[in-house]
Amino acid sequence: MVHLSRPTGTYVELSARQLYFGPKHVYALARRWQRYVAAAEEAGACLGEAAFLQVCYEDLMAAPEQELRRICAFLGKEFSAGMLTQYHEDDAFHWERRNARTCDSPFFPAIPASGARR
Repeated sequence: MVHLSRPTGTYVELSARQLYFGPKHVYALARRWQRYVAAAEEAGACLGEAAFLQVCYEDLMAAPEQELRRICAFLGKEFSAGMLTQYHEDDAFHWERRNARTCDSPFFPAIPASGARR
């Protein structure tokens, strides 16, 4: 499992407000963020270093090649320099489409047709 994290006090709340799903109030965002961080910490403790890698977003942005090499080594995959420029490709997904695809994945519970949340 690779967990991408951001330290407390970053602009996570602002970026989360821009998503078309999920809570928008700062309190609800903070509580959800707190639950996610706790779940990730628990997963890391249970899985151990051999199966859990924590990657700090700021480290990834500051040293992308170094961090991607670390991620690839963890996953047992070969690093390719093309990974550093993939987002420039014509076939790269726009973030809104990627978010929509993520919400359709089986890891997210379906929202009832009425639109009411569980």
